[in-house]
Amino acid sequence: AEFSEILQFQKQNNKQDLVFEKDVFVDLNALIKKYSNKVLYLDIWASWCAPCKKEFEYQSSELQEFFQENNIQKIYLSIDDSSKVDVCSKIIKYYALEGDHYLVNKHLLESIQKELNHGKSLSIPRYLIIDASGQIVEKDAYRPSSEKLLINQLKLHLK
Repeated sequence: AEFSEILQFQKQNNKQDLVFEKDVFVDLNALIKKYSNKVLYLDIWASWCAPCKKEFEYQSSELQEFFQENNIQKIYLSIDDSSKVDVCSKIIKYYALEGDHYLVNKHLLESIQKELNHGKSLSIPRYLIIDASGQIVEKDAYRPSSEKLLINQLKLHLK
């Protein structure tokens, strides 16, 4: 009985550890292609970024409903080093962040920096809106704390 309990415990723990998606993307376009025909809201953050975590607190039901009703995919991109995967997972669980989560690799980070900031490092938090055709339509979108402005901005890019 003890062995099966251990196995059960491991299964539960493994499920909890699956916070980050397993995909590895060579660049931003590869990430966007995975979600073709969907409007995307990308949240670029890091575990050491206090303003990023402050924004996680703004998850109003109105904003959540708007995302669901309009089939907008939320994607959280952590620019933390891979050694911080546990810290990031705890933050994601603590704030109950719904959406897909990725720990950005070197190539993807370089691609994002090139796309958004001429190859220089980014200031975060940073938010992007990508329309259903895969075009980055807002390179500096409103934050969740600017709820009404964000909803209006997203409405501009829905089909």
